[in-house]
Amino acid sequence: MSTNNISRRGFLGASAAVMAGVAGLAATGCSAESSLEATDAKGMPIDPAKGGEWTSAACWHNCGGRCMNKVMVKDGAVIRQKTDDTHEDSFDYPQQRGCVRGKAQQQQCFGADRLKYPIKRKTWSPENPNGEMRGKDEWERISWDEAISYIGDQFKTIKEKYGNQAFLLGSYGSRLAFAPLLAWGGHTSTADTTSHGAYLLNTANTI
Repeated sequence: MSTNNISRRGFLGASAAVMAGVAGLAATGCSAESSLEATDAKGMPIDPAKGGEWTSAACWHNCGGRCMNKVMVKDGAVIRQKTDDTHEDSFDYPQQRGCVRGKAQQQQCFGADRLKYPIKRKTWSPENPNGEMRGKDEWERISWDEAISYIGDQFKTIKEKYGNQAFLLGSYGSRLAFAPLLAWGGHTSTADTTSHGAYLLNTANTI
């Protein structure tokens, strides 16, 4: 049964403690398909955790906290998450609890509002972006080939008009783009922090 068809009651019950980590998601993928049932034949709620297996997982936000993150996997999907429960919490020996952002990882992958395919604004085109329609325009689905073509063409246009210095990459979250842009002539970098709280301020101070 697709999780897109799960009932509101079943969704709320299943997702109250359902968050994901990299290890669990890497093992199971981000597929929205699952055999989880919201209710039984009589319409009674079914515990989605029944038959699930807990496994250790990492947090992909890379804040440096090293918080404990465990996910329950059932039928190829992460359905619950818990943090440090290996001992009683105390000042002398605090639990290594995960934060709210880390516990939202399951919804980042399985959330109902997650984008699953490329879309663009209806009035946007490379020749006439119609920027004044941002936030007002409707969206339309496009193919992956179209999306890749649009992005590639925009990169080429930026390089031709402004040069490689127009590509600005911060130190956080852009590492995968470093090598391709370096091979393509370089980019502008910033030296700041991986702290979300101070990221924008530090970036502004270093540009």
